[in-house]
Amino acid sequence: NSEELDINIRNYVVAPPGWKFITADKKAMELRVLAHVANEKNMIKAFESGVDLHSYSAGLTFKKDPADVTKLERQIAKEVSFLTVYGGTAYTLAAKRNISEEAAEEIINNWMEAFPGVPIYMETVRDYIEQFSYAKTIFGRYRHLPNINSPFKKVRGQAFRQGLNFTIQSPANDILLCGLLAIVQKFKDEKMQAMVIGTVHDSIEIVCPDAEEAQTLEIIRDELVNYHYLKENFNINLRVPLEIDIEVGTSFGNGVAV
Repeated sequence: NSEELDINIRNYVVAPPGWKFITADKKAMELRVLAHVANEKNMIKAFESGVDLHSYSAGLTFKKDPADVTKLERQIAKEVSFLTVYGGTAYTLAAKRNISEEAAEEIINNWMEAFPGVPIYMETVRDYIEQFSYAKTIFGRYRHLPNINSPFKKVRGQAFRQGLNFTIQSPANDILLCGLLAIVQKFKDEKMQAMVIGTVHDSIEIVCPDAEEAQTLEIIRDELVNYHYLKENFNINLRVPLEIDIEVGTSFGNGVAV
C-alpha cells in the first residue's frame, strides 16, 4: 500500500543530473472549453476576471456571496461543473454526497440557472446528434454515435452524454497537443537540448539542462498561454484566456511552483 509507505511514485521519474524536470499544467481546461463552445457569459466573465471559478459558481448556485461559500459548497459546485462535462446525473451527485436525488436535482438546476448558456449548448448538441448520429468538435473531429437511434432511452441517453463529453474533452486535448507541437518546434528552432518527454492528463512534462531553464520556461508560457499554433493553424481564438501552472524540480514528484 503506497499510502502506508508514503511513497510518491512520481519521484522515480527523474531528470538527468544537471537537468530540470518541468511540469506545465493547463488550469481548468475542460471548463474553459465549455465556456468557449457554449459562449457562456457568466463563465467567460469568471475566467476573464481571474476569480476562483468554483467559489464563483458556488456563490451563484447557492445564491450567496462567493466570499461566504463554505468549502463543502465550493466542492459541490466543482463536482456539478464536472458532472456537466462528463455527463453525470442528479443520481451521481446524490450518491456521492449522500443526499436525496431531489436535493441534488435542485443544486444542478441552480447551477444551470447560474450558467444559462450551458443547458442551451447541451440541447444544441443533443439536436445535432439526433439529426446526424455523430458529434463534431471545433477542430472538425467526428465521433459516430449510432446508439442515439436506439429504442432504449437509457442507451440514447448514454450516446448523448458521450457526444457532449466528446465536444469538450477532445478539444481540450487538442489544445494541449497544439501547445506541445509549438513547444517542440521552438526547441528545435532555438537548437536547444530541452525536450518534451510526455503528457499526463492536462499537463506536459519537459526536461532541460539547468542552463536552459529560463528560456524553456519562457517558451512554455508563451506557447501555452498565447497559443500561437492554434491561432495560426486552426484560426481558433478562444473566448476565454488560458492559464497554466508550472512546477520545476529534479523529478516528476518534487516540483515547486514557479
